[in-house]
Amino acid sequence: MADRKEKDRKDKELRPINPALAKLATPEAPVSPLSRPAPWGDLDIDYCRDQRADSVYSANSYAPSVRSARTSSSGFSLLRSSASSISGESVFSRLSIDAAGPDEFYAAESMGVAIPLRQDSRLSAAPALASIAENKRDIAQDLGVVAADCRSVLEQVGHQMMDLSKAASSLTQTIRLAAVACAKALGTPTSSSSSSTSSLPPPLSPVTSPALASILKVVLHFADNLLVGLPYASARSLLLRATAELGIVLRLMPSYSPALAPPQPHNFAISAEFEKPETPAKLALDKLAQLMAVLPQHQVFSEHDGAFVAPIARGFSESFSIVSVLFGVPSPTTSDHDSVSALWDVADDIHFFCQRNRILVAAGKVSMAGFRAPFRNSAAEVPPMSMSIATEDAETLSGTLGGYVYPKVDPNDPALAAYSQSAFAMTCAHVCLTEAKIRRPPVSVPSPVLVNMYRDTLLKEYARYAPHSDERRAFKRAVNALDAQYPRQNGRSVPPKFGDVLWGERTLANGMISDVAIVRCRPGLKPEDNELGDDVPFAEFDPSLMFTNLSVRRVVKRLVPGLEVFKYGSTSKFTTGKLNGPRLIYWADGALQSSEFVVAAAPSGMFATGGDSGAWILRKDGISGLGVVGMLHAYDGEHREFGLFTPMTRILDRLRDVTGIEWGVVGAKDVEGSEEEEMMVGGSETSDSSRGFDGSLADSSSDSELE
Repeated sequence: MADRKEKDRKDKELRPINPALAKLATPEAPVSPLSRPAPWGDLDIDYCRDQRADSVYSANSYAPSVRSARTSSSGFSLLRSSASSISGESVFSRLSIDAAGPDEFYAAESMGVAIPLRQDSRLSAAPALASIAENKRDIAQDLGVVAADCRSVLEQVGHQMMDLSKAASSLTQTIRLAAVACAKALGTPTSSSSSSTSSLPPPLSPVTSPALASILKVVLHFADNLLVGLPYASARSLLLRATAELGIVLRLMPSYSPALAPPQPHNFAISAEFEKPETPAKLALDKLAQLMAVLPQHQVFSEHDGAFVAPIARGFSESFSIVSVLFGVPSPTTSDHDSVSALWDVADDIHFFCQRNRILVAAGKVSMAGFRAPFRNSAAEVPPMSMSIATEDAETLSGTLGGYVYPKVDPNDPALAAYSQSAFAMTCAHVCLTEAKIRRPPVSVPSPVLVNMYRDTLLKEYARYAPHSDERRAFKRAVNALDAQYPRQNGRSVPPKFGDVLWGERTLANGMISDVAIVRCRPGLKPEDNELGDDVPFAEFDPSLMFTNLSVRRVVKRLVPGLEVFKYGSTSKFTTGKLNGPRLIYWADGALQSSEFVVAAAPSGMFATGGDSGAWILRKDGISGLGVVGMLHAYDGEHREFGLFTPMTRILDRLRDVTGIEWGVVGAKDVEGSEEEEMMVGGSETSDSSRGFDGSLADSSSDSELE
């Protein structure tokens, strides 16, 4: 019974103190709630909870020193504050702060001594911030030792001085111990399922910590290049789980359920975060820029059509990733993997890996299955952006209508007056010219390829069912409705003519592809805007894509690495991604080429596939409309997470060079009216290339047209 009373007494003393006891928290009334004094020693605050972010607390006792702690909205922090001890003893080892009202006070207990605390908004946060900085330095130093151990393990493996399984086990144990040490220093739970500190900023990241970048590089090298195959599956899983725990402790990645498989490494865009001046990540990018000049000469890459070198970020989250180089090879051999793996000692903070992949043009054969039409069928008088498009006689190739452009001509000029009354659309040249049998082929929207594939599929399903069955009659009605909408001509369903290809080219200009076709729209088609259209509920993909956010209002000149973008392609529909910093280099058409590219936003997500060529890459501009970034022309065929595009500014410049006339995007303000700095992702603009025209729109022949 006595023990119960004593416990109740202590519980009561640990509740928020009544405002009437405020005088106990001031130096003027140095009276402890208990009858004995409360000498100050080293005060460690390792746990606190509060619902108000950025609250500052002060504790006063007999010693005049002031102790402070800043809490976050998640209410979990670790701060260390040393104090001179009156008695020479360190009696305060734990301080618990429970949530209370703004006018209430807080009780802290250590070794049976209760101290009242009060919220003090006037107190400077400097002591708290200094403590945080001290913890960062301690963690950075500890991770430096861990990084050296990890590199030592990798070097022993690289020089065949250690068995791979033993090395993986040693590496896993080292990282796990590092996670425990960081958790103790930060007051962060080591459990992978805990999320109590997710709202606090990370103490450091691979961008700012060369040690952490080095650790992550070693882990990725083991996971991607060494621990390959079923015999190493368990060792790889344990290593990834230990690394994920470290990332969670450092608040660099979200938690996950321990019952699930550990998070796998993913590819991310190299964002502007990596380009911060005087950071280790910026130094890695500078080193990468030098490497990209020589890596295309690597034997793995050389003269494999579709092979590519992609500079990306790789890791477990955008914050927990490092600069990496992906070698995409159509049919990699064991020798290819070994050759790339041998690059491990080129840089301590850059990861190299190889995978089966290749660059393909984003127009191609589209598979057909099921009962749903694979094409948009808008009833609008002016077809909206992102409709499917193909030449009238195309058999297999289909692409996407990008949008509408216009030549800036004087309507009073007799030579060009006719063009001021015409409408023009844009897509990729390989969509319209690869299968063309005539010089200026007519094109249709929606794509005749998709319409006829859909009809063939309906007929196959129709034939599967017994005569007079409900299913057979349903498919027959669907075929009849399609034929009524798109009448048959010469044994094919032909949608209405959209226009004729006026000019197109797929050629290289200073190592970068120019893959553009301009379509002169049929008479009477007068687009006033570039709109996504109201036939697709875009708000289901993104609630902000409504009202004015369905129209293009400007051309984006400054392509910032990490910029969030989206596209709507005729095949993969709505997908999102982020602009990568450095360009991707690939081998195609017998030559090296380079291109800006987008990395899919969702890990292991898709950004583009066959049939999406010509789709415009767009970004949201608040509520003022959309900005057009560029036009998609290719993708990586194996994983479909990279979307290669040509910036719209470069396309407009190319049209100017070819025609001698300035061009603009319908509905967008003039590019030259923008005050934004001209800075392209990955480098400078292309230089002038050979003229395709003699300066007149009327003479639209070009040596670069595809036959």
